[in-house]
Amino acid sequence: MRPFKRIPLIQRRFNSYSSHLATARKACLEALRQYDKSSYVLSAYVPEPARDAYIAIRAFNLELSKITGSDPNQVNQRLKSSLGFTSTDLRIKFWEDMLLKLFQDPFADRVIGEPVGILLRDALRNELKFDPSHFDQMLSTRNDFLQRQEFRTVDEVCSYGEGQFSQLNYLEQDLLLSDQISPSTVSLVEQNDDIAILMREICAHLGQATGVATIVLATQYYARHTNRIYLPVDVMASYDLSQEDLLRLFQGHEDIDKERITTQLKDVVYETCITANDHLLTARSKLKQVKELTAKFLDTTSDAMILERSKNWKCGLPDCLFVPFMNAIPLHGYLQALEKNDFNIVDSKFENSYWKLVYKSYSSYKSRTI
Repeated sequence: MRPFKRIPLIQRRFNSYSSHLATARKACLEALRQYDKSSYVLSAYVPEPARDAYIAIRAFNLELSKITGSDPNQVNQRLKSSLGFTSTDLRIKFWEDMLLKLFQDPFADRVIGEPVGILLRDALRNELKFDPSHFDQMLSTRNDFLQRQEFRTVDEVCSYGEGQFSQLNYLEQDLLLSDQISPSTVSLVEQNDDIAILMREICAHLGQATGVATIVLATQYYARHTNRIYLPVDVMASYDLSQEDLLRLFQGHEDIDKERITTQLKDVVYETCITANDHLLTARSKLKQVKELTAKFLDTTSDAMILERSKNWKCGLPDCLFVPFMNAIPLHGYLQALEKNDFNIVDSKFENSYWKLVYKSYSSYKSRTI
């Protein structure tokens, strides 16, 4: 009979921790695969040491999108009237408390049942770079959005995009500029303030454009499920279109002039999407400047590490600098689809197919274009 092999306590704990990580990773990836295909595809381009953290960041954003203010059930109403808060408030508070505990002491031996929290804690334990203020801003922006009745101008929609999606881009950018991920990229950015500023500005423009596109594409959903219209009021007014018109259209009322409302809505969507496209074009212009500055820097620097590593940079840009900008790919796809369908969000469906995302992301990655 073979003797029983005793596994050391430290090894058992390591095996248990690895198992928890694998389970959390699988859960977050499955959520992205089902509800955020673009992030699922783009995760493949993130360097492996940072991939779990990237998955966690995108899954966190997905969890925020699930927090809605459209819960009219009696329990929720009783909570509001008797205690002064709703289930929405509780869910926001849940994430605030979890993030606070994680950042205060990521090495605390506490049980975390939330997959996003497990992956974020592991990233913090590995000293990957995060600024908690970006998570706080995303939570605050989501909470403000749920209490908002309308956007008065397209600039307000852009501010929403800055608070939600630009923060997401900043988190991913900071993550990939962690010292242990790509020292050469970190050194490049630290030695050139202009490149660092442009990188931040690109993330800002892409986030604002994504915010505008998201509001446009979700118009029908919000009309049906929250009884609200978030297209900018001033643009709607300029085309003599009211929120009541759109609510009746999307909620299936028969006693309306559908042709008139649909035509006016196309104009409103087109006018609103011009702003998103302008932000995308600006991001592309600034990326071109980053390429030029990087090439100029490489011609003049004597930094041996950067010169050696730059031999493997595609089109003169390192992965860890470029990958966060690939969030422009699904954005561009949606804007193209809107244009192809004559900006008709009533009778058209908009979805970036999986294989189209795979192809476009690979093409973007190789050519360093967005």
